[in-house]
Amino acid sequence: MIQSDSIRRILPRAIKNQDDAVVDQCLEFDREFTAVVMDILPFPNDLLDNPNAVRWVLDWRDRIRSSWSTPDDEQKAYLHAIWGLYWDGQLLPVAGAGISKPAGFPLWGELTKDCLLYARRHAEPEDVQQVVTAFDQLNSKDYTDAQLKEATDAFVTAARGKASIWLQNLLQTYYKRLPGLWAPVAPTRLHDRLAALHHAARPSITGGPVGLGGPGIRGIVTYNFDQMLELAMTNRRCGVEVFFSKQGAPVSLLQGDIQGDYPFPIVHAHGFIPMQSEPVRPEGWIRRPDVLPAQHADSEETIRLHDVVFSQSSYKVLYANADGVPKLVHKEILGRAGSLFIGCSLKDDAVLNELLEAKEQSPLNTHFAVFQDESHVLDDFGEYRKARDHFLHYGIRPFFIKDHDDLPILLDGLRKQGAAYIRKCRLAGGG
Repeated sequence: MIQSDSIRRILPRAIKNQDDAVVDQCLEFDREFTAVVMDILPFPNDLLDNPNAVRWVLDWRDRIRSSWSTPDDEQKAYLHAIWGLYWDGQLLPVAGAGISKPAGFPLWGELTKDCLLYARRHAEPEDVQQVVTAFDQLNSKDYTDAQLKEATDAFVTAARGKASIWLQNLLQTYYKRLPGLWAPVAPTRLHDRLAALHHAARPSITGGPVGLGGPGIRGIVTYNFDQMLELAMTNRRCGVEVFFSKQGAPVSLLQGDIQGDYPFPIVHAHGFIPMQSEPVRPEGWIRRPDVLPAQHADSEETIRLHDVVFSQSSYKVLYANADGVPKLVHKEILGRAGSLFIGCSLKDDAVLNELLEAKEQSPLNTHFAVFQDESHVLDDFGEYRKARDHFLHYGIRPFFIKDHDDLPILLDGLRKQGAAYIRKCRLAGGG
């Protein structure tokens, strides 16, 4: 009879031998834990090189997925898989604009409108009309994604080569904005909860290779320009190394005191605009000897004039560059198991295409995304399956929460409830 203590030991052998009977026995004893292990198990290279074995694993995942009787059953298994990835040191959060919105930073549409207002004040007279036209289109309630992308290009055109500087100046106003006050913004509870995940030390749940020698996150990838994550990490006395792109090449900056052998990596895939006093100076940022493969920024111009992926045209340029940071992020980082998208709408065609490419390259990798259940898809199993299957097409398992305030609770659960769940699994095995 299969026991919980042996599921994580025998499943790798069953997968190697494509033994349906053993997987059936594991599912009969503990369907949820078997589903979790099948989802996050680190697969050996010889299996990954075997198309038949890969297809066999994917077929079993589909079979398990179709067996859940309610969305809650499947969502619970997804949550436990996220916990398992964290406790194996395999989890990589990918943060979008939604995590910084509570701190006063706008989403893309709101930022574009603010950029157009800034451009209307600073553009040359002959460029003002196209800016006004783009702004009026975005002021309508039913503007399209195409109109939004055209509006970003209108801003860049009006900036005449100064778009990065205009964005830098505009973002400084967000850094100083608090309701009723003129004071720097501070990281939110969500930023702090992400920062709190950066270290711990326990053995692996799956018995496979350990990412960090225990629980913790490998780093953070963000599509945001702002510095809130860096501030949250340094508030916890953790040194960070910030990666972004300048002229298509990776550049890094170091902030704070290094804890351990390496600083904590934060990758800004679409550019980085730190909080600075005027004039812009790299105060608080220091050089260090090359340890990771990137050039270290040490000048005012390197910080100010970097590659910002904001407009439709800049997307096309940077995503077409095989050596640029966005392509490296999606190829090298999303090509590994364990990403958790937070605060990302995942509607952008460029990002979705990269995810699809990563899925085709590494079909067994496991990625999750947290979404607010605004349309109440969990209340309708048919709608849930429709939403789930849309994201599964891109290799993403969607995890739905009822309210944005549940996000910090979810992240706390990685360390707290996750610890209890992993401990329960280990106690069952006597380890």
